[in-house]
Amino acid sequence: MAEGAKVNSLDALKHFKTYLWKFSEAANLALADAESEMQRMLLWLETEQGAYWQGQIRKRTEILSRANELLRYKQIYKSPTGSRQSTIEEEKAVQIAKRRLLEAQEKVQNVVKSSRRLTKEIQTYKGSVQRFATSAQLDVPVAAAKLDNMVATLEAYMSLGATGGSSTDAASSGGAFTRAELPEDRPVEPPPPDEIPIRGAVPEEAATLTDLALRSIQTWRYSPEETELWRPPLIVREDYIATSPVFVTERDGRIIGFYGLSGSPPHVRLAYLYVDPDKVRLGLGTALWHHAIQTASQLGYAELQLTSDPNAEAFFIKLGARRFAKTASPLEGQELPVLRFPLASDK
Repeated sequence: MAEGAKVNSLDALKHFKTYLWKFSEAANLALADAESEMQRMLLWLETEQGAYWQGQIRKRTEILSRANELLRYKQIYKSPTGSRQSTIEEEKAVQIAKRRLLEAQEKVQNVVKSSRRLTKEIQTYKGSVQRFATSAQLDVPVAAAKLDNMVATLEAYMSLGATGGSSTDAASSGGAFTRAELPEDRPVEPPPPDEIPIRGAVPEEAATLTDLALRSIQTWRYSPEETELWRPPLIVREDYIATSPVFVTERDGRIIGFYGLSGSPPHVRLAYLYVDPDKVRLGLGTALWHHAIQTASQLGYAELQLTSDPNAEAFFIKLGARRFAKTASPLEGQELPVLRFPLASDK
C-alpha cells in the first residue's frame, strides 16, 4: 500500500508564482523603457541636433562673410592720415569665424555618423534581447499556468484529509487524480455561436495549431526567411494546451482557427489568435475574439492584453482593444504593438 505524501503548505508555490509574474512585468517594462530611450536618443540626434548644427552652419557662414568684408575694407581704404590701416583684429576675427564654421561642419558630420552607428547598435541590441523578450512574454505565462495547475491539484489532495479521506485510500481504490476530478481545473467552455462552433483543443493538436499559425501569417506576405524568424513565438506546445484555455473552430473535420490564453489574474494574455488564410473574412477571427473575451471574463480576469502583428492591429482596435505599449519583433526593424481590452468579470 502506497504511503501518502506530506503536504503542509502551498505558500512557497504561490509566492513563487507571484514573483514570477513580477519578474515578467519588470522585464517587459525594462525592455519597453530601453526601447523608448533608444528611439528618443535617435530622434534627438536626427532631428534636434541635425537641425541645430545645420542652422549653426548658416549663421557662422554669415559671420565669416561679414568678417571678410571688414578685413577687405581695412585693406583697401587708408586711414584719415593716409597710412595703411592695421588689420590685426579683423584677421583674428576671420580666423575665429573660420574655426567656428569648421566646427559646425564637423558637428553635422558627427551627427550623421552617430545616427548611423546608433541605428546599427539598436538593431544589434534588439537581436540580442529577442530571446529574452520572448521568454518574458510567452514562457512566463506558460510556467505560471503550470504552477496554477500544481497548486490546484495539491489543494485537492490536501482537502482529502479535511474531509476524512487520505491519499492511501485513494491509491488503494485505484483513484489516481485526473484533471476532470478537480472542479477548479475544468476547462471553461461557454456556449459557442450557432454559426461557428468552437470547442476546446486537445494536446495532440499542438502540431496542427503551430502549422496553422505559421500559415496564417502568410496573409501578410512574409518571405520564407521572415516566416522562419517568426516560428519560435508561434510554436504551440502540448503542455501549454494541457494547462491553458485553448479553443479551436473547425469545418469538415479540419481546424481552421484557434486562440489560446495565458496568464494569472488580474491580467490575461491572448497568446494566440489565428485563422486559416483560406478562411479569412468569414467572421472566424471575430467569433474567436468574442469567445476569448467571454472565457477570460468567466475565469475572473480584469483585462486582456495581446501583442499584435502590425498588420492586424486595426482588426483588434476595431473590436475595442487599445494600444498602450510596443515591443520588439522577431524581424529586424519591426516593432509590435501591445494592446489591452478591459473585461467585465463574471466572478
